[in-house]
Amino acid sequence: MIEQNVHKALSMAHRAYVIERGHVVMEGTSPELLNGQELKTAYLGL
Repeated sequence: MIEQNVHKALSMAHRAYVIERGHVVMEGTSPELLNGQELKTAYLGL
């Protein structure tokens, strides 16, 4: 699945990969990514 809405995508997936310019830059289970600071800082502006 390709989805721009991070919350929507992670609510439906068990595992996710964040791809930037054709390269996997993050991967993990949905809870790991949602609770991790790296994703929040890079993509959610938190």
